[in-house]
Amino acid sequence: MFVWSFTLFGQDDEVSNAPLVRAINRRDTEEAHRLIKSGTELNRVDNLGTTPLLQAINRKLSHVALELVEAGADVNFTGLAKQTPLMVAAWYGDLEAASALIARGARVNDQDSVGETALIFAAQTSTDAKMVRFLLDAKADVNMRTRRGNTALMAAADEGNVAAVKELLQSGAQSNISNEKNQTAENLACERGLARNSGHDTICQILKTTK
Repeated sequence: MFVWSFTLFGQDDEVSNAPLVRAINRRDTEEAHRLIKSGTELNRVDNLGTTPLLQAINRKLSHVALELVEAGADVNFTGLAKQTPLMVAAWYGDLEAASALIARGARVNDQDSVGETALIFAAQTSTDAKMVRFLLDAKADVNMRTRRGNTALMAAADEGNVAAVKELLQSGAQSNISNEKNQTAENLACERGLARNSGHDTICQILKTTK
């Protein structure tokens, strides 16, 4: 089991030094709308390392995120840990936001500070694999590796995410890739101890027959 790097952005309503981020944190959509219309800086990184667009997706305020995109927020602008808006949308399975971001030029294969991609995030959380399929259709690199050599298939296997594993394999994910610890996706599923579930057993059998 390894720890993946998704970072939850600042949650305290009043700590941020950016008024638009504070409004989004409070879910004050009227104030957020007013600030967007007033011409406030849309790509400002606040003292917590987040931006209005990142925080709107993090707070699951899709309508605010879409308004920010329409107003010209940079869809590839990163905050803390170099994570992009598409990565946050992928983590939460927000297909509406992800679609708007891709339509506006979001780069699907960007990597964060440890080399993870939107697809790697989706592989962990997209239990119905809809976000995984969406990103693959958007030309996500199925075998892109993190700095530690991990892939989306490894992430899905480690989480016991059967649907994602199947989708990734059907799209050409290589099951024989090893990470820096010499672990393959099969090792991660079959040798999982802590928090093991039935998904790990299913994935273990799938990968044992996938060579």
